[in-house]
Amino acid sequence: MLAQIVFYEANGRTLQTFDYSNDDGVREFTACAFNPSGDAVAFGTYNRFYVYVHNANRNVWEQVSIIRGFVWNYFSCRSSGTKEAAS
Repeated sequence: MLAQIVFYEANGRTLQTFDYSNDDGVREFTACAFNPSGDAVAFGTYNRFYVYVHNANRNVWEQVSIIRGFVWNYFSCRSSGTKEAAS
């Protein structure tokens, strides 16, 4: 199964690809949510969240966390969201 996360540049060219096709624990990604500033994003799959942050100095996305065992059957979720933290 093809299981990839692809980030694009503003002009539509591929910036970076994270390929999880060889990871048996990954199923399709069903939803994602960016933080309000757009420099962090979480992608949801069957039983995991993959969290990335944008490194502006290098213009790359870096995987910072895989959260496992927190959610199951995430296939039914088609939308996610974030909100700014209270100050």
